[in-house]
Amino acid sequence: MIKPVFNESDIDSLYDTALGGGRWSAWQRRRAFIVYLRSLNYSNEDIRKICRVTQPTIAKCVKEYRDDGIEKLTVSGNKGHESALNQHSDDIKKMFADAPPATLKQARKMITDKTGVTVSVTQVWYFLKKFGCRSGRQGASPARQTLRSKKTSKKN
Repeated sequence: MIKPVFNESDIDSLYDTALGGGRWSAWQRRRAFIVYLRSLNYSNEDIRKICRVTQPTIAKCVKEYRDDGIEKLTVSGNKGHESALNQHSDDIKKMFADAPPATLKQARKMITDKTGVTVSVTQVWYFLKKFGCRSGRQGASPARQTLRSKKTSKKN
């Protein structure tokens, strides 16, 4: 059984992280709450029932706290994955600066033609947002502009 050593300041910090809300996400608060309950000498069975986690999760949280403290406990191990567009970002930015796309679908086609990488429209939107680029027209849609011009021409 893993036996970490707790002092009063650590217990207070765990309590603030677990129940304080604020900048901590739900999974960070849960992990801190698991270790906080352990610091109050709750059994693993009680912690499992209260937090609705498995025994390996309890062991992992307590071990991370014992080895590296609360800092390690609240750091995500999820690195995500790198977009295939990142290696072509300079070329894509240059291409969009020269000829900005009107729509996300057009941007997607331009990216696919230039790089050979096929991505979803949502990925294109996130990519453009990440680099501060915009696509699409601003203002009224062409259909509304056409209707307005017809109304004004009928009045004359």
